[in-house]
Amino acid sequence: MKYHLKSFLKTKIKQFICTKKPNFSCGSKASLDVKKNQAFLGIEETIQEVKALDYKHTNGSKTRLNLVVPTLTKQHVFGGLSTAFDFFKQLSGTFSDDIDKRILVMDTDLHDIHDAFKDYSIVLLGEESTKTNQIVCCKNRSQTKKLPVTQQDIFIVTSWWTAYVIQDLLRSYQSKRLQLIYLIQDYEPGFYAWSSRYALADSTYHTSLPTIAVFNTYDLYDNFKLHNYEFFKEFVFHPKMNPNLKKYLPQINTVAKTKKIIIYGRPSTDRNAFLNIVETLRLWVKSYGSAFQWEIVSLGEKHPAVYLNDTISIKSEGKVSLQEYAEHLLTSSIGISLMVSPHPSYPPLEMAYFGVKTITNNYQNKDVSTYHENITSFTDYSPINLAHNLQNLCESFEQNSLSQGKPLNLTFIDDTPTFPFLKELKNQLTEI
Repeated sequence: MKYHLKSFLKTKIKQFICTKKPNFSCGSKASLDVKKNQAFLGIEETIQEVKALDYKHTNGSKTRLNLVVPTLTKQHVFGGLSTAFDFFKQLSGTFSDDIDKRILVMDTDLHDIHDAFKDYSIVLLGEESTKTNQIVCCKNRSQTKKLPVTQQDIFIVTSWWTAYVIQDLLRSYQSKRLQLIYLIQDYEPGFYAWSSRYALADSTYHTSLPTIAVFNTYDLYDNFKLHNYEFFKEFVFHPKMNPNLKKYLPQINTVAKTKKIIIYGRPSTDRNAFLNIVETLRLWVKSYGSAFQWEIVSLGEKHPAVYLNDTISIKSEGKVSLQEYAEHLLTSSIGISLMVSPHPSYPPLEMAYFGVKTITNNYQNKDVSTYHENITSFTDYSPINLAHNLQNLCESFEQNSLSQGKPLNLTFIDDTPTFPFLKELKNQLTEI
């Protein structure tokens, strides 16, 4: 049976509406009818993720590093969240052994926690604990469940809503000794249309609180400078290939490339422009007589097969293991990965460094082709333009004229530290 993207998206929309129903109180019949219609339409009356986290002042002499994250579940610990944990671990290592660590989980319950945190103790919100390594679930926060905070707490926020909640807490606490580190890994207002969430996300970049901003890539940092954002102190790090993926790199000289196209397919993440990729492939199938000889694999998020015509489809494998991912990178000759944001994202870089001819996009100041000669980065990434260039790459591969490019930025695969500024950052914390 063929599953189509339209029915898949219908199901997702239905699920969204059902899970977003607010709780309504009883009133007049007319009022009740309005509220029933609101419930049916899924109208929101609050932005739940920015619900306040109340605190209670406690005494403490030890520095405590707090990492504030949406979740700790295994299925979500990858990409930006994995980078956040790595940063947290390495920064805590620059302090003496006499330091406490606490992870605040804002959005989910503590189930199926990633193995990396098995040495942490789960502490109830509101409980005053002397445990060195703590995990606190803040999902069901309320005025009766208050987070213990001391003068020695340092907070690392990892998304706009975790930043919003902690900034609100720190404004109330009013201590010059509290420090805030904002790990910025994308321009997050862009995750939404012009809206309340857009405005709240943007507001976290304008806080009057002394904030140390840490940017993932110079592309992103330069974009913030382009739009005149300023922070108390700013640090930037280069993207790095996952070490467990990098160990497969030597095999690019021994594994043959095949007629396989890999795409970074995430239908539920708008900035990855899944529909642009699908339409590109549809146009390519119509115009390229040899398209039936090629395999098309979608990686990133599991979705139904997408049929480009009666016989050719995009096969989705979703999120795969690093070994399986490496095998796809080693055997694929062409890749498509789009990112409608200032961050270059990791998939097009991983593709290119594994010898995959990669189609991606520019965005304002971002030009991903500066990383590797295997990358072609388009300002015009309309399906018509991308399909034309995809066909050229396929024809070159079939004619054995698809030459391998060279890396232009070796920091992605070298052994230099990911966060070379940690000692300076730590010293800055003690000076505020």
